[in-house]
Parts: sequence; C-alpha cells; structure tokens
Amino acid sequence: MLKVSLATFALLLGASSARAQSCSVLVDDFTAIRTGSLPGETVVRDFNLLGGDYGKSDGASLTYTIDTTAKHVELTAGATENFWFAKFDRDSCFDLVTPKYQAIVFDLVAPAGSDFTMTLTQKTPDCVDRAGANSDSVYVPLTKYITPNGQKQTVTVPFSDFATNLAGQPFDMVHLKDWTIVGVKPVGTKMQLSNLLLTRACNGTLPSSTASTVSATGTATSSLPSTATGTATGSVPVSTGIPSSSAGASSSSTKTATATETPKTPGSNVTSGASGLGANGVLIAAAALGVAVAL
Repeated sequence: MLKVSLATFALLLGASSARAQSCSVLVDDFTAIRTGSLPGETVVRDFNLLGGDYGKSDGASLTYTIDTTAKHVELTAGATENFWFAKFDRDSCFDLVTPKYQAIVFDLVAPAGSDFTMTLTQKTPDCVDRAGANSDSVYVPLTKYITPNGQKQTVTVPFSDFATNLAGQPFDMVHLKDWTIVGVKPVGTKMQLSNLLLTRACNGTLPSSTASTVSATGTATSSLPSTATGTATGSVPVSTGIPSSSAGASSSSTKTATATETPKTPGSNVTSGASGLGANGVLIAAAALGVAVAL
C-alpha cells in the first residue's frame, strides 16, 4: 500500500482543487495572427483557436487590431452604430448545450464612462442560413457585470442571461452563429479585450466579474494558415446591422470584398488548410490531474 504524508496529500488535493476551478476552453489568447479563407470565398479572415472567425461592422464604424505583443484585440468605435463579433467554430453553428457551456469570460480594459451591449445570433437548424433578426438574443449591457474604470477587469457573462430572444421565445443555444458586441460607445472609445474563454463549471460554480485576471493554463497550437506575430488591423467592410454576413481582416493589407454565408460541409477544412483546433480548443479541466492516493 502506498503511503504519503499528510503534507504531500494536502498538496496533491490542493492542486486537484485548483484545476477543478478551471474547466474552460481557450478561444483566443491573441498571441498569434491566424488568417485564411472559408470555402467558396476569397476574403481573408482572422481566426481564433477554435477555427471561428472575427468580423465587424461596415467601413470605419468600428476598427479592430490584434496586437500579439500586448496579447489583446483593440476595438475602436468610429461611429455610434457599430459591432464586432466572434464565432466559436468554422461553420458558425456552435452547440453550447453538449457539452454545456455556461459563460463567456474575458479580460477587458475599458475607459470610465464607456459601455456596449452583447447579444447572441443564431443559424437555422440546418446550419446554412442566419436565422431571422428576431431570433437574436436579448441585448445585455457590459455595465451589468463591471463598471469600466480604465483598469483590466475580468468579465463573466453567463449564457443564461441570453436565454430569451427578441421575439420573447427561448434562444436556440444549439445553433449559435456568433457572440456580438454592439454599440461600443462613446465614439472614439478604445477597448482592449484579452484572454477570451468559454467556461464550464467543473465544481458547480462560475468565476465572477472582478478586477482580477483570468489565467488560462495549457499550450495552444493551431493548424490555421499564415500564423504571424505583430498586429492585424480589421478593416474589411461587411453589411451593416448585426451581421448576416461577415468578413475578416488581412494581417498586412486592407480588403474591399464582402463575404457571404455559403453552405459548408461540417468538419471539412477551411481553404488553405485552416481548421483551428476544432470544437474543443484548449481544454483546461480537472481531469488533467490524475492522481490516485491510497492511505
């Protein structure tokens, strides 16, 4: 029979508990620029570790820049009506129910007096088209979770806050198109978003929105094309309003094409070999520590 001291057992138990606090999937740590195109498209997009792309409102109403040195994406509001979105898989039809994701967590530096709202959009059940506008979830303000103060703060947004759509019906959490930040204000506001996670509550609780920084452990690798360091400026026009179409950004040039949603075969790779890490991304789970101790 293996014997260990109480001190050693306490250390092992503490390590296990610490890992149990963080059953999360890393969406992006913004340490690299990953670009590529979706099937049937020529538009160059920015991708995250899950293979989903980022997009923005038309023209200069909002610009975004991925800074791999500072490890964040900076959003700059150029007009009152603006948006920026993140998808969590290549086909923009992400299942939040199996496994059950409970929140979006990210770090944010936003100046005092600034704000935005957040919503979820969805695809039709066949994962081909964007569902109608009334299928968008209710809009939730950032200030429900934090009061921007110019310092880095951790924002935890439970998916339960998006449970109802604009038609007053249950939001479809099985066919998520994207998570969208809407109406960054006031005009000229710059915000830095980092350490974007999807969380599952391994121990039955979720982290709260605080001034502390979420610390994601684990090493992320990606098969997305054209991984580079430096900055990428998002400046590709897309249709106005909450996006029924989307466009990304080249890390080195400005594109003027408009992307449209096209039918995609689930599981096939993005053109140029861009596939990300799939639906699991980087999993930070309690199961990572497998220690059997007999006293």
